[in-house]
Amino acid sequence: MCSERGVRTAASQELLVSFLHDLGTVLCFRSDPRLRDTNILNPSWVTGGVYRLLNSHVAAQAKGLLTWPDIDLILDGRQYPPGKRQFIIEMMKKFELCYESDEIFLVPDLLTKEEPDTGRWDDSLHFVVRYGVLPSSIIGRLVVRLHRLISRGTVWRTGVVFVMDDTRALVKADREDAVLTIRVSGPARSRRGLLTAIRAELRAIERTIPGLAGEEQVPVPGHPNVWVPYRHLLNLESAGRDVVVPQGLVDEFPIGQLLDGVETRTDRLLTGPARDTRPPVREPEAPEPSGEADGKAWGQRHTFLLGGFLIGAMVVVLAAYIVASKVIGQAAGAGAAVLALIVVVVVALVMLRTAGRVGEQTMLDGIKEALSHTGTAKADEP
Repeated sequence: MCSERGVRTAASQELLVSFLHDLGTVLCFRSDPRLRDTNILNPSWVTGGVYRLLNSHVAAQAKGLLTWPDIDLILDGRQYPPGKRQFIIEMMKKFELCYESDEIFLVPDLLTKEEPDTGRWDDSLHFVVRYGVLPSSIIGRLVVRLHRLISRGTVWRTGVVFVMDDTRALVKADREDAVLTIRVSGPARSRRGLLTAIRAELRAIERTIPGLAGEEQVPVPGHPNVWVPYRHLLNLESAGRDVVVPQGLVDEFPIGQLLDGVETRTDRLLTGPARDTRPPVREPEAPEPSGEADGKAWGQRHTFLLGGFLIGAMVVVLAAYIVASKVIGQAAGAGAAVLALIVVVVVALVMLRTAGRVGEQTMLDGIKEALSHTGTAKADEP
């Protein structure tokens, strides 16, 4: 429990609010300029407003295209007064549930399911990302992130067409097969640029969804149903291989030809040929101690030593308390036990500092705090 003194400083208050935000007790977004001046003590108030918008008949009839009159109609009543409705919309933007264009708010999850005519994509770069399970939010969040690139409003619930310069890209989500298909048409270099932008946003979205792992794949020319993992090709190229025999085939195919449509060889070398599309998985490491610790590495032997010392010390303190209570009285015995405990704490802090588990300032603060109780121990003596 925090003391009054502990939350007086601005830093302590920020730490407490951040902690409560992580627990879901309050909502605080100090890093977001749109929301930094507003803290919500009742998160269910926010989620309730969002659900009203997403599940309303008005929004469904509008097929995801909401105006302020629509929002005012949905969020009526005392619970969501006019001055607070903007905050609900900003929260939806922050969590990539909608975006604004020409004073119209578009909610991707409420768009029409029918795919419009997107044109011909016969002579285009083909690329897919396969998942174990494809969350429905991925395509919606991608649309929100890249909404400025949407081509002439060509967007529906499971797909979108982006345009950049003289290049167009079709992105479609198939939840049943758990695959995201990307087709890019236009000059080769421009195609790579637009595909790179889409891949970068997809990787950023994947990092926010625990356990989500997508595998990028490229098609084999002349075999539309045969795909090769993109990372596998990068690793083969890095190992000096020139050709690959895709699984299920007997013919060899140039690795460079399969990769060049996605990235040039120069770009692959600059960014690292064997990189993964997500942050590398690292073995768990022990957290670095606070307080500028700089001792030797802490091993299992140190843990056993410290644990043995503490157990032994507690046994000695308990025995000393029992003996002192019988010889010089219970009050004096309690005082002696407190002094012994203080000694144990001081010795443990010195051991931790020597091993580099705490910094010097942390050790000194701990010793100072322990010694501050010596007055109490002496007061208990007869």
